[in-house]
Amino acid sequence: MFEKFSTFLNYCAETGITQNQKIYHYLDDFLGMIKKASAVHERSQFDYFKLLCAELNIPLAAHKLEGPSTSLSFLGLEIDAVLMQVRIPSAKICVARSKLLEFLGVKRISLRRLQSLLGTLNFLSRAIRPGRAFSRRLYDLCKTGRSPVHRILIPKSACLDAEMWLSFLEDFNGITPILACQWDDFETLRMATDSSSSFGHGAYFQTQWFLGAWPADLGRRSMALLEIFPVVLAVRIFCEVLRNRRLIVFSDNDAVTKIINKQSTRCATIACLLRDLTLTCLRYN
Repeated sequence: MFEKFSTFLNYCAETGITQNQKIYHYLDDFLGMIKKASAVHERSQFDYFKLLCAELNIPLAAHKLEGPSTSLSFLGLEIDAVLMQVRIPSAKICVARSKLLEFLGVKRISLRRLQSLLGTLNFLSRAIRPGRAFSRRLYDLCKTGRSPVHRILIPKSACLDAEMWLSFLEDFNGITPILACQWDDFETLRMATDSSSSFGHGAYFQTQWFLGAWPADLGRRSMALLEIFPVVLAVRIFCEVLRNRRLIVFSDNDAVTKIINKQSTRCATIACLLRDLTLTCLRYN
């Protein structure tokens, strides 16, 4: 019901602005954006929204009103329209680093503290997109907890993921660029991959291609695993050409598409390939 009301308010606000302006909301947080507008237009949109809320008798938190500005905070993240960056506030980075170091400094951790760490990492993944691929094994640890105070043994694999998160905080420093919404242009590279459980796997990239056969002792594997393998292999093979370029991968497996876009999977074997794919892309980005 609350979301319906916010959607209604969002609609009312957009009907009173021009097509170069846009308003988004998440529950009770609203963000207005104007494309190449003057300061007068920026102020008029801001004032119109406040006037609309006053007319509908909707209270506004004065200490949360911010802008108009080319850099402001929204949902805990700093958005910079000049540098085209999304930044995590330094205070939140310090909290995350402290929780990760605490996690790495013990052999067992309570379920409550583990969930707190995961909540922090989930927030950080909004700006540090590669981090999602290194959270799955930490989430799986929660399944072994029987109560909030139950102490869970931390395996080496979880420590490796926590160390990778620390590396992300140091190397990325909580900053990620805002990418263009339109990817399908002449600068975007395209690659097609496919797999067959009987014949093998292959990929075609520009004028180059490869074809490989599965080992005889492969056994029975899910099609998602067989389909994502040539994607990871192709990125490794053509990584030098892909450096700092955008790539669209064509796959006929819906599960693989969702796994790569979400950067998360419940299958441990596929998750291993996904982490490899993520690190390869970072190395040549």
